[in-house]
Amino acid sequence: MSIEHQIKQKLEKHGISTENWGVGKAKTLEHLVKEVLAGETHLVESGNELLRRVEFVHVEVYFSKDGVTFQLIEDRQEFSDGRTRRRGLSGVSEKMSPNENVMNAITRALREELGVTHSTDIEYIGREDETIDSPSYPGLKTEYKKHEGSVNLSERDFNPSGYIEVQKDKKTFFVWKQI
Repeated sequence: MSIEHQIKQKLEKHGISTENWGVGKAKTLEHLVKEVLAGETHLVESGNELLRRVEFVHVEVYFSKDGVTFQLIEDRQEFSDGRTRRRGLSGVSEKMSPNENVMNAITRALREELGVTHSTDIEYIGREDETIDSPSYPGLKTEYKKHEGSVNLSERDFNPSGYIEVQKDKKTFFVWKQI
């Protein structure tokens, strides 16, 4: 039995429909399977409830020059199926890999999402836990462990036009906002 079939059965057992997944802002069942296989997401049965557990880093990204400070904003995601998901979120976020420490995850997030390789002015702020209904997987309650960080980019890593992260199924667009 495939992992996708096992996950689908687990979701159905807990009354979670995937009918609206992959519609609007929601991700697909294939996205969830990929997260589970990568070890970025764990599905845990807690009593009669199915929980998705995710540990991730969120990094606020800044650049300052001549007394002017900019903050990086995730503007939107464009999916290969034609959907666009407007975000307007500050900073970058990345799910942690199994056994990855926070600072390595922050460095990887900056490299993978922005191509940033030189900035070392990273500050760890702390951890915040939250359990909510997942906006990415409607009907699936998600327990988030969010590690917060902050970075001021070096001039060498600053791209005034913003950044585009290209993945197999989507592109994510980041822009600067003066604060």
